[in-house]
Amino acid sequence: GVRSARKHIGWYTAGLPGATPFRARMNQASDTAQQHRLVQDYFDTLAHTHATLPARSVAPASTDTAAAA
Repeated sequence: GVRSARKHIGWYTAGLPGATPFRARMNQASDTAQQHRLVQDYFDTLAHTHATLPARSVAPASTDTAAAA
């Protein structure tokens, strides 16, 4: 539903350009059709203003083989 989508979309857009004002608009959406339009507009704008999206930092996987033994 609408509330679940807000949570997931917030996670997926965290750290992307313009994500904070986008999430504020998303939190005001009252139905899924409006959410869909907002998501489409947000990513269309990103596609037109950024050649590539910035990399998100992700913690590296553990390479400690001693712990696995």
